[in-house]
Amino acid sequence: MTRQREQYGILYEGDFGLSALAEKLSVTTGSPDETQALHLASEVAAATEGEGAVELGVDVRCLLDSPLPDDIIRTAWLAAAHGRFDPAACESGVRGWLRRLA
Repeated sequence: MTRQREQYGILYEGDFGLSALAEKLSVTTGSPDETQALHLASEVAAATEGEGAVELGVDVRCLLDSPLPDDIIRTAWLAAAHGRFDPAACESGVRGWLRRLA
Protein backbone atom coordinates (compact mmCIF):
# COMPACT_ATOMS: atom_id res chain seq x y z
CA MET A 1 0.00 0.00 0.00
CA THR A 2 1.36 3.42 -0.97
CA ARG A 3 0.78 6.26 1.42
CA GLN A 4 0.30 9.74 0.01
CA ARG A 5 1.69 12.71 1.92
CA GLU A 6 -0.49 15.76 2.43
CA GLN A 7 1.01 19.05 1.36
CA TYR A 8 0.30 21.62 4.07
CA GLY A 9 2.49 24.31 2.55
CA ILE A 10 0.03 24.88 -0.25
CA LEU A 11 -2.59 26.23 2.15
CA TYR A 12 -0.55 29.24 3.31
CA GLU A 13 1.37 31.63 1.10
CA GLY A 14 2.89 33.75 3.87
CA ASP A 15 3.27 34.28 7.56
CA PHE A 16 0.26 34.70 9.82
CA GLY A 17 -0.38 35.40 13.49
CA LEU A 18 2.61 36.44 15.57
CA SER A 19 5.06 35.41 12.86
CA ALA A 20 3.38 37.87 10.45
CA LEU A 21 3.70 40.62 13.06
CA ALA A 22 7.35 39.75 13.68
CA GLU A 23 7.98 39.89 9.92
CA LYS A 24 6.35 43.32 9.62
CA LEU A 25 8.39 44.63 12.55
CA SER A 26 11.62 43.21 11.15
CA VAL A 27 11.29 45.11 7.87
CA THR A 28 9.79 48.38 9.11
CA THR A 29 11.94 51.48 8.71
CA GLY A 30 13.29 53.19 11.77
CA SER A 31 13.17 51.78 15.25
CA PRO A 32 9.63 50.51 15.95
CA ASP A 33 8.10 51.38 19.31
CA GLU A 34 5.09 49.91 21.13
CA THR A 35 2.63 52.20 19.32
CA GLN A 36 3.94 51.17 15.92
CA ALA A 37 3.96 47.50 16.95
CA LEU A 38 0.30 47.73 17.96
CA HIS A 39 -0.53 49.50 14.69
CA LEU A 40 1.17 46.74 12.70
CA ALA A 41 -0.69 44.17 14.81
CA SER A 42 -3.97 45.77 13.72
CA GLU A 43 -2.87 45.34 10.09
CA VAL A 44 -2.12 41.67 10.72
CA ALA A 45 -5.49 41.29 12.45
CA ALA A 46 -7.33 42.82 9.49
CA ALA A 47 -5.72 40.42 7.00
CA THR A 48 -7.83 37.89 5.11
CA GLU A 49 -11.18 39.40 6.04
CA GLY A 50 -10.43 39.44 9.76
CA GLU A 51 -9.10 35.89 9.94
CA GLY A 52 -5.77 37.43 10.88
CA ALA A 53 -7.29 38.54 14.19
CA VAL A 54 -8.22 34.96 15.00
CA GLU A 55 -4.76 33.67 14.12
CA LEU A 56 -3.02 36.44 16.06
CA GLY A 57 -5.28 35.90 19.05
CA VAL A 58 -4.63 32.15 19.12
CA ASP A 59 -0.86 32.69 19.02
CA VAL A 60 -0.96 35.33 21.75
CA ARG A 61 -3.16 33.25 24.04
CA CYS A 62 -0.91 30.22 23.59
CA LEU A 63 2.04 32.25 24.82
CA LEU A 64 0.10 33.86 27.66
CA ASP A 65 -1.15 30.47 28.84
CA SER A 66 2.23 28.80 28.50
CA PRO A 67 4.48 28.09 31.46
CA LEU A 68 7.44 29.60 29.58
CA PRO A 69 9.36 32.20 31.57
CA ASP A 70 9.19 35.76 30.26
CA ASP A 71 12.88 35.77 29.32
CA ILE A 72 12.39 32.75 27.03
CA ILE A 73 9.38 34.37 25.33
CA ARG A 74 11.42 37.57 24.92
CA THR A 75 14.40 35.73 23.43
CA ALA A 76 12.22 33.85 20.94
CA TRP A 77 10.42 37.07 20.00
CA LEU A 78 13.67 38.98 19.50
CA ALA A 79 14.89 36.22 17.20
CA ALA A 80 11.65 36.24 15.19
CA ALA A 81 11.63 40.04 14.84
CA HIS A 82 15.39 40.18 14.12
CA GLY A 83 15.89 42.24 17.26
CA ARG A 84 13.84 45.14 15.87
CA PHE A 85 11.30 45.40 18.71
CA ASP A 86 11.78 44.35 22.33
CA PRO A 87 8.47 43.88 24.17
CA ALA A 88 10.37 43.72 27.48
CA ALA A 89 11.15 47.42 27.01
CA CYS A 90 7.42 48.20 27.24
CA GLU A 91 6.17 49.50 30.56
CA SER A 92 4.06 46.39 31.10
CA GLY A 93 6.79 43.91 30.08
CA VAL A 94 6.54 40.95 27.72
CA ARG A 95 3.32 39.43 29.05
CA GLY A 96 1.72 42.83 29.48
CA TRP A 97 2.45 43.59 25.84
CA LEU A 98 0.97 40.25 24.82
CA ARG A 99 -2.16 41.04 26.87
CA ARG A 100 -2.50 44.34 25.01
CA LEU A 101 -2.27 42.43 21.73
CA ALA A 102 -4.95 40.01 22.88
